[in-house]
Amino acid sequence: MKILIKYLLTAWILLSVSLPAGSYFSSKAKGLGLRSYTTGVRGFGMGNTGLAATDSIMLNNYVTSQWRQIDFTRATFGMYYQRFNTDTENSSFNTSTADLAGMNIAVPLKHGQWVLGLSLQPYTTVDFKTSQVVESDSISFTQYSLSNGSISKAQISLIWSPFPSLGLSLNGNYYFGSLQDTYEFRFTESSFLSTSHTIKYSISGPGVGVSMDFQPVRAVSIGGFVDFQSATDLKTTYLSQSTIFGDKTRNFDQFPLHYGIGAAFKIDNRWSLAVDYTAQDWAKVMRTENGEFDQWSHTGVGIERKQSPKRRNVGFFDRMDLRAGYSNARLGYQFNGEPVTQNAVHLGLGIPFSSSLNRIDVGVEAGVRGDLQKNLAKEQYTNFQISISIGELWFQKIR
Repeated sequence: MKILIKYLLTAWILLSVSLPAGSYFSSKAKGLGLRSYTTGVRGFGMGNTGLAATDSIMLNNYVTSQWRQIDFTRATFGMYYQRFNTDTENSSFNTSTADLAGMNIAVPLKHGQWVLGLSLQPYTTVDFKTSQVVESDSISFTQYSLSNGSISKAQISLIWSPFPSLGLSLNGNYYFGSLQDTYEFRFTESSFLSTSHTIKYSISGPGVGVSMDFQPVRAVSIGGFVDFQSATDLKTTYLSQSTIFGDKTRNFDQFPLHYGIGAAFKIDNRWSLAVDYTAQDWAKVMRTENGEFDQWSHTGVGIERKQSPKRRNVGFFDRMDLRAGYSNARLGYQFNGEPVTQNAVHLGLGIPFSSSLNRIDVGVEAGVRGDLQKNLAKEQYTNFQISISIGELWFQKIR
């Protein structure tokens, strides 16, 4: 138990780590930042799939019914680092950001049947800053526009497996976090006073979800989840006397229904294939007159080759899991009246330790977002993720 507690404390400390700044496409006016989605670092290396790829070591972020596969208390902690190379009509620039990619802990209540789970995952993130020089009536000043913040999802899950081929979970969700827009006006002339205006949006509220995984035959697994529409509240706070940017306030009611479904196929005792699709209609809750919002969706396909079952006389790469995949996504926003899409390739590996009971997973995604002609911006990005999955025996007698 001491080892798991140490990793939990470390993960909470790392929550405060952030390197400015994030994706250009998270800066959409009245938006909620970019949607964060990954089933886990294992699936991330397989085209960000994993809704049906069962795993008894790493805890899946969305199909928590899979947690029934564990034999004893397990925890998974992840971090990410992203780098962006962005081109717009008028400029080119590089940015980067890093933060916690999520944490999960699962405790078996009755072996093979009941599991209690807790998780904390990033839901949306925004971290972007722009500046422009404005000249009016012989007066020159620099305007800085800063958007930053994040929304997270905490979840408690009760997992039940009525028989070995089926898993079900009921999930209680709680969304919380804040986003902040700051506008700074810095004058070069001493006769004018520099000023700033900040709007803070605090979002919180409950939701509910379910997940299921089913294995109709030994070589095929099906998994999926539904997070129903939330009941969140939006509180707006003005941190200055000026309200000249009141028309910029976010038009948000609640998070829409989010669903996903996937399938996994075992080709032989080492090779497997996974296919996933997940979607969420942002336009339903982020309505504006000019239709700037769109459906968010993600489609992925990936393969995995597991480590060799042999323990001696095997090559270096036969001692670990190897993964690769491809993904296509819609970001849920429109820039220049056109939906923003992204395409990416994925690579990953799993490094077992402690007699293969625990594992370090590493994944990298390299892709392109947007189109310089259609969206007036194009972004080449690299996303690096790493997680550690560990386990200990809790609440059970040792004989």
